[in-house]
Amino acid sequence: MLASWVMQAGFAPPLVSVAVAAARDLLAAIDREVTFVVSVLADSQRPLLARFGKPSTDPFAGLAVHRTPSGTAALADAAAWLECRAVARAAHGDHVIVLGEVLSAGGAGSEPLTHVRKNGLRY
Repeated sequence: MLASWVMQAGFAPPLVSVAVAAARDLLAAIDREVTFVVSVLADSQRPLLARFGKPSTDPFAGLAVHRTPSGTAALADAAAWLECRAVARAAHGDHVIVLGEVLSAGGAGSEPLTHVRKNGLRY
C-alpha cells in the first residue's frame, strides 16, 4: 500500500497530494474510509518498502501501530504520520492524485526515508 509520491499541496488548510497507481487496492481503501494515514517511513525502516509495496492480507501484522484521533492505524515508529480526509481526486494516466486535508499529525521525529530516482521514467 505504497504511494508513488507525496507532497505538500497547501497551507490553509494543510493539504497533501498523494499519487497512487490506478490499479492499487489503496485507492479503494481511501474511498471506503472516512480518513487515511500517510506514514512517513524513517530512514532505518527501508526494509518495510517491500512489505507495503506488495499485496498482502495484512501488511501491518507484527508491527507496532499508533491509533490516530479517528482510530486509523499509523506506524508507531514512523518518522511522521499525517491523518487525512480525501477532499478531491484526479484520475489521469496510470496514477490517481488524491488531495488530502491533514486533520492531525505526529510521529517519532526521526530522519525520514527519501528516495531519489536517477530518472522519472521508471521505478
